[in-house]
Amino acid sequence: MKKNQILGIGIDIENINRFEKLKLSKNNRFLNKIFTKVELDYCFSKKNLASNLTTKFAGKEAVIKACNVVDKTTVDYKKIEITNNPSGAPKVRLISDQGKKYEILISLSNDTDRAVGVAIVTEA
Repeated sequence: MKKNQILGIGIDIENINRFEKLKLSKNNRFLNKIFTKVELDYCFSKKNLASNLTTKFAGKEAVIKACNVVDKTTVDYKKIEITNNPSGAPKVRLISDQGKKYEILISLSNDTDRAVGVAIVTEA
């Protein structure tokens, strides 16, 4: 395979009201199953908490779908960490052996009602 060849693509769209209905706290069991401490700290530091959580969740779902296309395994949510580079663009770190084999490009967006994530997996 050529380096940087696209191996998998994933996309996900989520309704922000899904997270607005949750009791949003750092102690929420659901949130702690899905997000890393770094992700929760970031989201809880922002004004639009539900929107930020939903957007990261859509990104994680997109990464899971893209990775599943590549090797037919499901990546655990907490093994995917979505942070931001200094310019604010999202970046993905896989906390697993897959992270050594693949590079993941991600794009995230949201509006007042929905959040979307698109992930592309290439060889590292």
